[in-house]
Amino acid sequence: MQYASLVVAICGLVLAGLSLGWQAANFVLTGGRVKVEFRVGARAAGRCSPQSQTSVRTRTDN
Repeated sequence: MQYASLVVAICGLVLAGLSLGWQAANFVLTGGRVKVEFRVGARAAGRCSPQSQTSVRTRTDN
């Protein structure tokens, strides 16, 4: 009975190692990652209108 539990424990360790290796390989071999860029914007009536730097205008009186 002790040998059976030892075999199950060894199988568990092998599967855990394989799973960890698979996850590491999948992380390294996948392409680009998603990058998030935060923008300042206004939200009104359920719509979101981002405010870019080109849309901000200043008034200069000469």
